[in-house]
Amino acid sequence: MGSYRGNISKVEADVDLIVERLRTTSVTLTVIRNEYHTNADSLKRVLLTKITARQYKAIVAQKRRNTDRPTQFQKGHRGYIRPKGVRVSRATEYPRGHLPASHKHTGSVTIRTDKCGKQFRWIKVSGIRQGRHKWIPYARHVWMEEHGHCGAEETQY
Repeated sequence: MGSYRGNISKVEADVDLIVERLRTTSVTLTVIRNEYHTNADSLKRVLLTKITARQYKAIVAQKRRNTDRPTQFQKGHRGYIRPKGVRVSRATEYPRGHLPASHKHTGSVTIRTDKCGKQFRWIKVSGIRQGRHKWIPYARHVWMEEHGHCGAEETQY
C-alpha cells in the first residue's frame, strides 16, 4: 500500500469522540493524527462520514485561527539573505571544474528514441552555447560535412 494509513479502524470506531473533541476542546487535527498514527487524508475521509464538508472546513479554519503561532512576519522582521560569497555547505559542493558522470564531449554520438519508437543518432557539435549544449542529428552532420552549409540556415558550431 502506497500511503501510510495507520490504525484507521480505531479512528473509525472513535469518530464520534473525535468530532466532539474537535468541536469542544482546543485539540488540533495534527494532535489527533499523531494520537491515532494516521495521515491527514485518512482522518479526513473518516471524519466526513459523520460531518459535512462545510463543517469540516469550519473546524479546520477555527483551529487555524486559535493557534498561538503567528502566521505573519512581525514588524521589523529581517529574513535571512545569504551574503555574497558565503558558502553554506562546502563539504557537499562539487569542486571547481567538476564534470558530471553523464557529461559528453564534443563529437560524442548518442542514440535517441522518438515517441514512435524509431531510433536516431545525434552528435554533439559544440560545448556550451547560450547555456545549452548543441546537438544535431547525425545525418544532418554528415550531409553538412559533405556539402557544407547552405542558404539561411548557416550555423556555426
